[in-house]
Amino acid sequence: MTVDMQRTLINSNRSIDAKEGMRLWYEDQVHIEEEEEEEEEEEEEEEEEEEEEEEEEEEEEEEEEELHRNKDHRKKRKRKRRRRRRKRRKEEERGKMDVNGEEKGENFTSV
Repeated sequence: MTVDMQRTLINSNRSIDAKEGMRLWYEDQVHIEEEEEEEEEEEEEEEEEEEEEEEEEEEEEEEEEELHRNKDHRKKRKRKRRRRRRKRRKEEERGKMDVNGEEKGENFTSV
């Protein structure tokens, strides 16, 4: 083998190695980009899930507040009824009202 043949062989091997190196580098770049895209998609999915969870929590809180308001409203109505009953009983005891809640003396007609 002559020196020129050896140089040609070495240069062709270098060229092959360079091409292979470029191919491997390109494949690595593509693989890296795919991984980055997958990570971004996963992050987006996680963010969406977190947003959905936050929305659900807000809805639950609103429902709890609504229930609490309804309970408060029921309590107020109950208190009002109790007060009216107590007032009616006291007035009945004093003789101002009859059992039906009407004032005595109003129902008779003058002749």
